[in-house]
Amino acid sequence: MEADIRWLDDPKVFRVGQLPAHSDHPIYQDTEEATEGRSSLVQSLDGNWEFAYSVNAASRPVDFYRDNAGDTEFETIHVPGHIELSGYDKIHYINTMYPWEGKIYRRPAYTLGKGLAEGAFSEAEYNPVGSYRKRFHLAEGLRGKRVIICFEGVEQAMYVWLNGHFVGYAEDSFTPSEFDLTPYIKEKDNLLAVEVHKRSTA
Repeated sequence: MEADIRWLDDPKVFRVGQLPAHSDHPIYQDTEEATEGRSSLVQSLDGNWEFAYSVNAASRPVDFYRDNAGDTEFETIHVPGHIELSGYDKIHYINTMYPWEGKIYRRPAYTLGKGLAEGAFSEAEYNPVGSYRKRFHLAEGLRGKRVIICFEGVEQAMYVWLNGHFVGYAEDSFTPSEFDLTPYIKEKDNLLAVEVHKRSTA
């Protein structure tokens, strides 16, 4: 399956390849790890990621998830974090009112019997996109096992690729989204790519 930018406009598509929600209890290899509060079954990818900011989907680096991403110029951003607090885009929430109120008129999908609002988000002049890339080696404790990635709060819609393969799509803000990386994971030199869109039908 390939990623489709039109999923941003379709309220019937809010997850593709996303694993079902479940208990988030910590997991450990053995009693010793549990006692020490460390787990060889968990690898954090927090830290510095490559990052490219685009004001809308049309101007985003479409093939950024490929290893040979062409001439895309990436900067560095810290994850977890907000792009607005890292010097990109405008602050999304303030303590008095939504700063975009009344500036853009959007008709939600299926209102007044009009059907889908095609292009409302995928073709919007303003719908910021963050293109994130992280290179990593798989932790030794995870090699030969099923590998699941967990995003604990992505605002608001995201596409995920690993080593050039599309893994999945999810919409939400601060609910964890998990994807199975096992079919595409390597022991070394993995390239994880995540495309985050500020607005969608979510």
